[in-house]
Amino acid sequence: MKRGMMKRAIVGLSAGIVLSVSAGAPPVFAQSDKDRPVALVESVALAPKAGVEFLDYVFPGQEIELGPTGEIVLSYFSSCRHETARGGRLTVQKDAGKIEDGKITSVKAPCQGSKVIVAKETGEAGASVTRATSPFQGQDWSEWTIKSAHPVFKWRVAGEVNVKVIDLDNDPPKTLWAGSGTGKHLAYPTGAPPLKIGFPYEVQVSINGGKMLKAVFSIDPDLEGPDTVLSRIVLLGR
Repeated sequence: MKRGMMKRAIVGLSAGIVLSVSAGAPPVFAQSDKDRPVALVESVALAPKAGVEFLDYVFPGQEIELGPTGEIVLSYFSSCRHETARGGRLTVQKDAGKIEDGKITSVKAPCQGSKVIVAKETGEAGASVTRATSPFQGQDWSEWTIKSAHPVFKWRVAGEVNVKVIDLDNDPPKTLWAGSGTGKHLAYPTGAPPLKIGFPYEVQVSINGGKMLKAVFSIDPDLEGPDTVLSRIVLLGR
């Protein structure tokens, strides 16, 4: 068995053990429902009073002014709803938006991204992984499968950031690429070393020199649905 396949088998076995132990425990959330983002802005145009930008999070009860010609596209996390709103005032709800003086169209998109939280400790066999029962427990670790080999890393707080992408299939794990930037997201550069299909990678993001956010991700071009912005996103610290 190849090393990458062996590691993923170990991860899956560890996950099953932890879930069987903790499935009966109620989740403990670090944020109230009102403070937890429910969707991601995939695009916004012709709406200067919208108050949101590309790849911003949106929250329950948030109102977005689109005016007579504005348009916004949202992707909802829990309902996997891909929604386009045109004109009027959009009020964000948990699984969908409500429009006043405008129009909404939506499609059900394939659910992708984080299903669990992952905590990792490096050991002799590579990665020892445990998983919690909810992706909203305020922990740093999450695991993602994305469709594209050109990921976009997204976090919640803007600032000066240092980003590393680490090849977990290497023994020992090695830094594949490191970069810096500002804001709330950063795309993996086209000139960086190419990412391989099906292999585990870790992204580390340090914001303003503070606490580091981390996520594990892999690439599967056979995921259902088109190659959209959301199918490339690796969320950290949602």
